Amino acid sequence: MTTQRELQSRWWEESGRLRWELRGRLDALSAGGARAELADAVLPGRGAVVLDLTGLDFLDSAGLAVLVQVLRRGQADGVPVRMAMPVAADAARVLDLTQFDQVFDRALPGDVPGGLPGDLSEGGGA
Repeated sequence: MTTQRELQSRWWEESGRLRWELRGRLDALSAGGARAELADAVLPGRGAVVLDLTGLDFLDSAGLAVLVQVLRRGQADGVPVRMAMPVAADAARVLDLTQFDQVFDRALPGDVPGGLPGDLSEGGGA
């Protein structure tokens, strides 16, 4: 039996960056809520938007569409968008196969508390 996790979302500002942490599943069931949160977010005036997907387990085409909206919104508001890749292999594979990992700038080590997975300079895992 597989338990499907819902999407958990949290926004906060830290060191001039607006961070959006998404955990769980970004799919057809949760994408509408994520789009509504993005619509309410104030991006202008931020140094960057950090899309923290390190806790994302799964995403589908509806989830990818939300990521495109984040990128377009950042471009329209003149705010760079950086992405921290998912740790979960399935979610990371979707981003790799669709080349979304090439479209977004990668998050910097200081963008994610504890550093990025695989980064030893900020205390991240390897």
